Amino acid sequence: HMILVDSFWKTPNHPVLTESFMNMFMVVIQFGAILAVVVLYFGKFWPFHRRREPRHSWFAAQSDNALVGGLQGFCDHYCYMDKIIMWLKIAVSCLPAILIGLPLDDWMDAHLYNGVVVAAMLILYGVGFLFVERYNRSRKPRVTSVAAVTWKDAALIGVFQVLALVPGTSRSGATILGGILIGASRETAAEYTFFLAIPVMFGASLLKLVKFGFHFTGTQFAVLLVAMAVASLGCGSIAAVTCAKASSGYAKNLRHDMFARIQSFSFENIDRFSSASLVTRMTTDISNVQMSFMMLIRMAVRSPLMFLFAVIMAFIMGGKLALTFVIVIPVLVFGLFLIAKKAMPAFRAVFKKYDRLNESIEENVRAMRVVKG
Repeated sequence: HMILVDSFWKTPNHPVLTESFMNMFMVVIQFGAILAVVVLYFGKFWPFHRRREPRHSWFAAQSDNALVGGLQGFCDHYCYMDKIIMWLKIAVSCLPAILIGLPLDDWMDAHLYNGVVVAAMLILYGVGFLFVERYNRSRKPRVTSVAAVTWKDAALIGVFQVLALVPGTSRSGATILGGILIGASRETAAEYTFFLAIPVMFGASLLKLVKFGFHFTGTQFAVLLVAMAVASLGCGSIAAVTCAKASSGYAKNLRHDMFARIQSFSFENIDRFSSASLVTRMTTDISNVQMSFMMLIRMAVRSPLMFLFAVIMAFIMGGKLALTFVIVIPVLVFGLFLIAKKAMPAFRAVFKKYDRLNESIEENVRAMRVVKG
């Protein structure tokens, strides 16, 4: 609809509303709708929880490998595996649009972004909806929930989503029609397409921003930078609160489980582990794990992405000067390795001193009662 309005209401030589800016704006403006979907359906697609005890294990057998077994335990205790599988199916649905849309993006911008194509697609898909609704009226749906969508169904819905690459074609309309035609109920098709919109629209907006970001004027850059700074501040604040709650809940559950485990120690284990050492495990160690968990949540995704995009932008803007990364990065990695190698023995020694400190304080507290008595 915005393309149709723009075709009738042209603003030639406008200092801000240039063609490149409007092409980007027409995609990025849909961010609001996607954020609304995120808010409304957050409970249905968020794959993590903080339940201490799993209702059942998703794995047929527990692996003997420590790493694999730990991942299985984490998934059982803190993940909704059905939602993670749902996101993997959504990733499969995204592949056809990525494989076809990325190579043809420039061609479609040049030949299909016009009022005639948009009007024709609106009419064509309006008629298509009428025929599909009539065809589906007497059919009993085969898929009645998002969890019942198979991998084949996800791939077919992704193929229908490719039709939305043509301007004027509703992305949600194309995927809902595809879902109904493969046997999904109207409600299931609509809900699945809402979930599918989150990665697709985020990716399309990012593509437009990267593609047209270097052709903006100073005023356009200022508007975008202020908007992104405000959004970054809001997301950062929410991330800080969320990470603090998640890490605190994780530490609480871990401390509870450790205390329950200590209560079931045999006499041999009681003689082996001193009370001072157990106090250190349940206080200092868990606090360190809590901080590490919080930093991991905040940095595990952000830092690799920042590093990747920084290297890409360095090569785009710096050219051969960016080759210094080839030398600097291995040196930094080697330096971090040496620091970690030197720090680990000192780290272990400090924890032994923690045990002795707790033991000394415990003896002093007990002695105070004796002296007082």
